[in-house]
Amino acid sequence: MYYHLSYNISGFIFLLILTVYFLYRPIFPNTSNIRFRLILLVSLISVGLDIITAHTINISPQVPNTLNYVLNIIFFNFLWLLPILFVQYIYILTKRKKFKNSKLNIALISTYIIEMILVITTPFTHFIIYFDAAHLYHHGSLYLLFVGYNLIILLISLIIVTLYGSEMPKGQRTTVITYVLLIISANIVQIFHPLLSINGLILSIATFLMFFTLQNPAAYYDSLTNNYSRATLQEYVDILVSKNSHFQFIIVDVKGTTGINKALGEEIGTDIITRVGKKVLIASGSNLSFKMDGDLFIIITLSIKERDITIKALKNRFPFKYHFSDYTFDVNIHLNYTDTLFDFENPNEANEIIKECTLVSKKREISLINNSFLDEIKKNRKIEKALQNSIDNQNILVYLQPIYSSETKKCVKAEALIRLYDRDLGIIMPDEFIHLAESNGSITKLAPLIIQKVCNFLNSTKLPDTFKNISINLSVIDCLNPNLDQLILGMLKKNNIKSNQITFEITETIASLVPELEKNMYMLKKSGIQFALDDFGSGYANIDTVVKLPFNIIKIDRQLLLLINDPKYSIILKSFIDIFLALKLELVVEGIENEWQAEEIRKMGATYQQGFLYSPPISMEDFTKLVISNN
Repeated sequence: MYYHLSYNISGFIFLLILTVYFLYRPIFPNTSNIRFRLILLVSLISVGLDIITAHTINISPQVPNTLNYVLNIIFFNFLWLLPILFVQYIYILTKRKKFKNSKLNIALISTYIIEMILVITTPFTHFIIYFDAAHLYHHGSLYLLFVGYNLIILLISLIIVTLYGSEMPKGQRTTVITYVLLIISANIVQIFHPLLSINGLILSIATFLMFFTLQNPAAYYDSLTNNYSRATLQEYVDILVSKNSHFQFIIVDVKGTTGINKALGEEIGTDIITRVGKKVLIASGSNLSFKMDGDLFIIITLSIKERDITIKALKNRFPFKYHFSDYTFDVNIHLNYTDTLFDFENPNEANEIIKECTLVSKKREISLINNSFLDEIKKNRKIEKALQNSIDNQNILVYLQPIYSSETKKCVKAEALIRLYDRDLGIIMPDEFIHLAESNGSITKLAPLIIQKVCNFLNSTKLPDTFKNISINLSVIDCLNPNLDQLILGMLKKNNIKSNQITFEITETIASLVPELEKNMYMLKKSGIQFALDDFGSGYANIDTVVKLPFNIIKIDRQLLLLINDPKYSIILKSFIDIFLALKLELVVEGIENEWQAEEIRKMGATYQQGFLYSPPISMEDFTKLVISNN
């Protein structure tokens, strides 16, 4: 018996080159890369041991049986571990994250332990292999059974790809099939031609194929700078957060790139970013650096010490001189960096916070992103989540603030004010979530919900005949909606609400900035809808807006009321009231906090009053009790 080793030696050399290359290049520490590294090492050791055991069998008369047994026991334990590692690897690639404790993995590990026991005891049982008295090598009675079993394990990877691999690229699924077929074919050839040792060569070819398709190392990197990509950053943050790791990040912002691109062209701008990327990569040391969009880089560090060392290394490399034609200029950066981060609700929250920090970094140079800044971002994230949940479940809160008649001191109107409720945050006020709703576009869904809530209230509550209407605020986004008239009239008709039962409030700022508003207002005005100009006098008092647009009511802002103690401002306020009354407009003065203000406003002739003197915004149930008891 003489094994031909040249094929396996070639395979070993190929695997050794691939292993050295893979281990030499920085490895992105995700689960699939770590598992592939393990497959590489086990494959290399298996092929190496296959060569050694084949050689000792070739010269078996000169080798003690004990050494042959030891070498073969080690070889089979490594070789039969490979199918399990491959199945685990494919399971990970199909995003099946809970494989570790799955029934399949437990079954595979259990049977592997049985294999190990049988292999280790084979010198006594001869179940797997044995050497006779003449030192000749033989297969045991269970050898083919276990070879077949391990090939069946490989076939499981095909089942996994079929069931769960729909998101894998077609090329990757093809590679899995090819890998399995190559290994099975090599084993069949080995069974019928035992002296033709080709398993190592076939395994190396299959592993090379895995590396270039399943691993696809280039996918983790930014092709321009060789830093890791933005997508890889998200994956890395997922890993850190899932392990509850503490980390920091440094934002490297290249200054002046917009001007450089305009003045010198995008080619020069790209060259500068490439050079910056190389310097960032070197300064990062063992820490991972990532290329974000445009001219931003992020470095993740795992300790404050590493963060400070990296910052120092960056400052030593910047600014640097860039030579272009006859010109030389400095390329500089600004660094924003964090203290230690941890305790995220989930990886998505951490990635969103990093994204928010990069946006802020472009707007202002704040250097240290402290915990209060991050807490604000986290709170905004929670508020955004509460906002979305309230919209999805249609459970926003609508509070009503009473509006009183100056003469009768009865509650005759109300303003609808939106609130959110979150179990952790409690009641969330509009100034905390409206700007978020405007930025993410969900503001368009609030007005219909508020209108519906008010309509439901009006239909289900018996209010005194003296009660006139409820006003609802419209946002700038609502006012830009070309179908605003259809939305409002459609909802009023659907809920059988008269047009005079609801008034819509528009702030002075919006009224002066949104040209599309005029058309919408006049369309609704024809159907009897009334409008109130809100916050008049909060910034600048624009009489032109009052005259130009069809308002029925003017609401004078609290800021103007607070100046009533000053005789000059008191005269101005009285003049405004006289003008609006002369224009046959109703007047509501907001922010009434004491009896003296209420009396002064009544003397000036203002029609209605609103403020904490009478009531803060209250729930619809409490509002009903208040109105009934007040009339």
